[in-house]
Amino acid sequence: MASRAALRGEHVAYFYQASDSLLDALCDFIGSAVGAGNGALIIATKVHANGLQRRLKARGLDTQKASQQRRYVALDASELLSRIMVNGMPDGGRFAENVGAPFARI
Repeated sequence: MASRAALRGEHVAYFYQASDSLLDALCDFIGSAVGAGNGALIIATKVHANGLQRRLKARGLDTQKASQQRRYVALDASELLSRIMVNGMPDGGRFAENVGAPFARI
């Protein structure tokens, strides 16, 4: 599905009705990248991040080790949003600091 696009550095959008289908697709996508030694930056709610991490671990991926190697970075969507908003709008500088900086370290 999205893996060929990801290899070319493109963005992927996935529309879903149930969290399980999102997490299964995300697990395939992120699991392939991290399993191949590449990195991934995840911005998700705590519920989704925990569900993804459980699925990745069930597939044998050591997310803690990948995290220590800076190949798996999970940011909490609610916390991130509160850090980048200024007067109800996202601020480019804050976005770069809070998303761009962790992304650059992957």
